[in-house]
Amino acid sequence: MTAAAAGSPFLAISGAVGLGGVTAEMLLGHWYLVSPQMPRWALTRLAAVAGGGLAVDAAVIAVLAVSRQNSVLGMWVFGGLATMSIGLMVAVWFALKEPSYSGVMAATGLSYLAVLTTLGAVAVGRALLGGDGSFLPLQ
Repeated sequence: MTAAAAGSPFLAISGAVGLGGVTAEMLLGHWYLVSPQMPRWALTRLAAVAGGGLAVDAAVIAVLAVSRQNSVLGMWVFGGLATMSIGLMVAVWFALKEPSYSGVMAATGLSYLAVLTTLGAVAVGRALLGGDGSFLPLQ
């Protein structure tokens, strides 16, 4: 079942903004490692966009999953991954405030972790909405 068919075309947009922002921030962070004198405003804005997109995506999935009475365990897994992803993007934003080169290195490393947790959150969230939530047997 597609994201639009699962309840909202807004879900497809929010997932694309969150996952796209995290991935773009991580990829652009690599360019900043090669050329550290570049201004950091683009990385900071991408981190903010990604965090916002993830928060909106998590809220939309939570509302739709609760209204469908999906798996409690699935919601805990999704909530943990989404919270970790948002927390990592906040950490990226704060790492970029470090004026030295190590701030960009830390932000890029944290972005790697954020890509992994965001992929998990997006996949689990869509799986929760794709059916009746019974893919995780504990209710």
